[in-house]
Amino acid sequence: MYLHKMKSLCLATTLVIALTVSVNGRTLRKKNSLDSDGVPTLSQDGGDSVYADTASTGSGNEFVVCTVNQPQNQWDLIQDSLNGKPFVLALQDFKSSLHPDWVVLGSVNEMDGKGSVAVAASQSFMELFTNDGDAVVDETDITGTTVKGTVSVTLTSNQGNHGLRIMSTHGSEGIRFKAPKDVDKCTAANGVEAPKKDPVCIGGKPAGIEAEVCRVEHYKAMMAKTGDKKATVWGSDMNVRKQRANGCPDFTPDEVNGKKVISNVPSEDFLGVERGHLETLIRVGDIFDEAVWTHEAAHLKNPNDYATYQFKKGELNAEKPPTVCDRIYTKELDGKFTVQKRDLIPRLQDHRAVCIHMSIV
Repeated sequence: MYLHKMKSLCLATTLVIALTVSVNGRTLRKKNSLDSDGVPTLSQDGGDSVYADTASTGSGNEFVVCTVNQPQNQWDLIQDSLNGKPFVLALQDFKSSLHPDWVVLGSVNEMDGKGSVAVAASQSFMELFTNDGDAVVDETDITGTTVKGTVSVTLTSNQGNHGLRIMSTHGSEGIRFKAPKDVDKCTAANGVEAPKKDPVCIGGKPAGIEAEVCRVEHYKAMMAKTGDKKATVWGSDMNVRKQRANGCPDFTPDEVNGKKVISNVPSEDFLGVERGHLETLIRVGDIFDEAVWTHEAAHLKNPNDYATYQFKKGELNAEKPPTVCDRIYTKELDGKFTVQKRDLIPRLQDHRAVCIHMSIV
């Protein structure tokens, strides 16, 4: 079993004020993000910047990759991070009709109005890269509002002729005893809850520990497809939760200096369990080998504040166990691409968005 370490310090409500000014004939957007203590805060590396040039397109070899759940929610805040650069998005709970200007490179089938998984890009991004062919789509389970799965697209940079794989995954939704009222029941059961039926992970509707089985199986299957040396950026809503060592969800954050703290290290978060071995918890780090994959952990001005879920009006939601659900992992970038900056966008919806600014070598 693994012990969680105290790591993520979570901000209170964030206010974003945007103004436009004119400097040397150009229109600039003034960004002034304030937490409840009045401390300016937005991004890891660019948080001290007062102005973002909305007309900027970078140096011609720069682009941004974001992982975003429900991109229609407060898209203006994400645009501030993009800073006018070409972008490609790993999307979850995506509805293409809401974003007609984007180039959809691959998408899980949007059935019955449900949100899908997709990779989409700006027109300017497609001027930097050539699409190598059809996307690979792996669907998994279905909920009342979303279709889960993974979309993988491969591209080649026009500069340097570097291959790049962009992946988007929406992990199976659900954990054992997920309501706060079930904490005592989960503790009494020592976290193990036998599934009501053998999980059906493709096209099924798993819940609780069934979903934990499906989530592990899907990530393992997708990881098996990334064993080559191709540069890869994998954006994902992993649907992991903060859990104790016995698998019971942890709903009560600790406090450090009056701030709510998520007591975890992202690689130690539990992804779920293996079919037939419900007593053995699988960590994220068991799937994403830290010797190969880099978690591009974006955070706000406070370096410990990188939690992305679960929020309600900017505050940690006591009804759901918080964690670093939305993540970007990278591998094999050396000599091909560089990561220049990481942004964590504090939307007021439950999911924050993560963006990384990259350049072609």
